[in-house]
Amino acid sequence: MAEEVLVREQLTNEMIRAGADLTRALDKSGLKVSGAFWFYMTDSSTWRLIFATTKVNEYGPSKVYQDVQKALSQVSRGKRLRLSDITVMESNAELVSSLRKAIKTGPGISGTRF
Repeated sequence: MAEEVLVREQLTNEMIRAGADLTRALDKSGLKVSGAFWFYMTDSSTWRLIFATTKVNEYGPSKVYQDVQKALSQVSRGKRLRLSDITVMESNAELVSSLRKAIKTGPGISGTRF
Protein backbone atom coordinates (compact mmCIF):
# COMPACT_ATOMS: atom_id res chain seq x y z
CA MET A 1 0.00 0.00 0.00
CA ALA A 2 1.37 3.42 -0.95
CA GLU A 3 1.94 5.93 1.81
CA GLU A 4 1.25 9.61 1.22
CA VAL A 5 3.96 11.96 2.49
CA LEU A 6 3.49 15.68 2.99
CA VAL A 7 6.78 17.55 2.60
CA ARG A 8 6.66 20.63 4.83
CA GLU A 9 10.22 21.82 4.28
CA GLN A 10 10.97 22.95 0.77
CA LEU A 11 14.26 22.20 -0.93
CA THR A 12 15.38 25.75 -1.69
CA ASN A 13 17.57 27.05 -4.50
CA GLU A 14 20.03 28.19 -1.82
CA MET A 15 20.31 24.61 -0.53
CA ILE A 16 20.79 23.29 -4.07
CA ARG A 17 23.53 25.84 -4.80
CA ALA A 18 25.28 25.12 -1.50
CA GLY A 19 25.18 21.38 -2.24
CA ALA A 20 26.58 21.91 -5.73
CA ASP A 21 29.38 24.13 -4.37
CA LEU A 22 30.28 21.53 -1.77
CA THR A 23 30.23 18.75 -4.36
CA ARG A 24 32.65 20.72 -6.53
CA ALA A 25 34.91 21.37 -3.53
CA LEU A 26 34.95 17.66 -2.68
CA ASP A 27 35.86 16.82 -6.28
CA LYS A 28 38.74 19.33 -6.14
CA SER A 29 39.92 17.88 -2.81
CA GLY A 30 40.29 14.44 -4.37
CA LEU A 31 37.36 12.80 -2.59
CA LYS A 32 35.82 10.85 -5.43
CA VAL A 33 32.06 11.26 -5.07
CA SER A 34 30.13 8.80 -7.23
CA GLY A 35 26.76 10.26 -6.29
CA ALA A 36 25.44 13.39 -4.61
CA PHE A 37 21.77 14.17 -4.10
CA TRP A 38 19.29 15.77 -1.76
CA PHE A 39 16.94 13.27 -0.11
CA TYR A 40 13.88 13.98 2.02
CA MET A 41 13.96 12.06 5.31
CA THR A 42 10.34 11.40 6.25
CA ASP A 43 11.16 10.26 9.79
CA SER A 44 12.74 13.63 10.71
CA SER A 45 10.98 15.80 8.08
CA THR A 46 14.31 17.17 6.89
CA TRP A 47 16.35 17.27 3.72
CA ARG A 48 19.75 15.56 3.77
CA LEU A 49 22.54 15.99 1.28
CA ILE A 50 23.78 12.47 0.54
CA PHE A 51 27.28 11.80 -0.75
CA ALA A 52 28.12 8.32 -2.02
CA THR A 53 31.78 7.42 -2.23
CA THR A 54 33.99 4.35 -2.22
CA LYS A 55 36.08 6.13 0.44
CA VAL A 56 33.44 5.12 3.01
CA ASN A 57 34.24 1.48 2.18
CA GLU A 58 38.00 2.12 2.29
CA TYR A 59 38.44 4.42 5.29
CA GLY A 60 35.11 4.42 7.12
CA PRO A 61 32.54 7.18 7.50
CA SER A 62 34.42 9.12 10.20
CA LYS A 63 37.34 9.89 7.88
CA VAL A 64 34.97 10.88 5.07
CA TYR A 65 33.01 13.19 7.41
CA GLN A 66 36.33 14.86 8.32
CA ASP A 67 37.05 15.42 4.63
CA VAL A 68 33.54 16.78 4.08
CA GLN A 69 33.89 19.14 7.07
CA LYS A 70 37.18 20.45 5.71
CA ALA A 71 35.62 21.18 2.30
CA LEU A 72 32.49 22.58 3.94
CA SER A 73 34.52 25.10 5.94
CA GLN A 74 36.00 26.38 2.66
CA VAL A 75 32.68 26.90 0.85
CA SER A 76 30.11 27.57 3.57
CA ARG A 77 30.66 31.32 3.94
CA GLY A 78 27.15 32.63 4.56
CA LYS A 79 25.47 29.48 3.27
CA ARG A 80 22.91 27.44 5.16
CA LEU A 81 24.67 24.08 5.02
CA ARG A 82 26.05 22.29 8.07
CA LEU A 83 27.70 18.93 8.54
CA SER A 84 24.53 17.79 10.33
CA ASP A 85 22.69 18.26 6.99
CA ILE A 86 24.96 15.72 5.31
CA THR A 87 25.07 11.93 5.18
CA VAL A 88 27.87 9.89 3.64
CA MET A 89 27.32 6.35 2.46
CA GLU A 90 28.97 3.60 0.49
CA SER A 91 28.73 3.82 -3.28
CA ASN A 92 27.00 0.44 -3.38
CA ALA A 93 24.36 1.29 -0.74
CA GLU A 94 20.85 0.15 -1.70
CA LEU A 95 19.46 3.71 -1.98
CA VAL A 96 22.32 4.82 -4.23
CA SER A 97 22.07 1.71 -6.42
CA SER A 98 18.30 2.13 -6.81
CA LEU A 99 18.61 5.79 -7.79
CA ARG A 100 21.46 5.02 -10.17
CA LYS A 101 19.19 2.53 -11.99
CA ALA A 102 16.27 4.97 -12.13
CA ILE A 103 18.16 8.13 -13.10
CA LYS A 104 20.98 8.43 -15.62
CA THR A 105 22.83 11.74 -15.33
CA GLY A 106 26.42 11.18 -16.43
CA PRO A 107 29.37 13.16 -15.07
CA GLY A 108 28.96 16.65 -13.62
CA ILE A 109 26.14 18.27 -11.68
CA SER A 110 22.86 17.80 -13.50
CA GLY A 111 20.22 19.36 -11.26
CA THR A 112 17.73 16.61 -12.06
CA ARG A 113 14.65 16.46 -9.81
CA PHE A 114 13.06 13.10 -9.17
